[in-house]
Amino acid sequence: MDDIYKFDNLEDAFVAIDNNELTEDAPFNVNNTSCYYIGKREKLLDGISMLVYKFTLIYAFQAEVEIATTGKRGGDAGHGGRTYISIKSSEETDAFSPVKISVEGDMELSAIVDSMSLFLALLGHVESNKKTLP
Repeated sequence: MDDIYKFDNLEDAFVAIDNNELTEDAPFNVNNTSCYYIGKREKLLDGISMLVYKFTLIYAFQAEVEIATTGKRGGDAGHGGRTYISIKSSEETDAFSPVKISVEGDMELSAIVDSMSLFLALLGHVESNKKTLP
């Protein structure tokens, strides 16, 4: 059986990937979520070459996640900044609709980061108060 890598946070997993310590198809665990690092490949998105990371998250179903960003490039879309996120279920289910987000430009990347931060803060707030929203 393969060793299962354990990380305290996802940033540590990316460091391991960049250092070739976490290889393709390797299982790993972050905060009790089972994951597989499927691999990374170069992909042309909106005319810009990007490194796309692909993961599978294991729950009662499997979620396939693809993420890529050039990071900030100093301005609007004309400077080449791109960010791409795709999340979908590997099985047919009505309970999970696929999500794709693709933005161009630095401010748009900031908007995605801030939106995700708000979403995570809301989830943390709801979880810590053990309540549901109306």
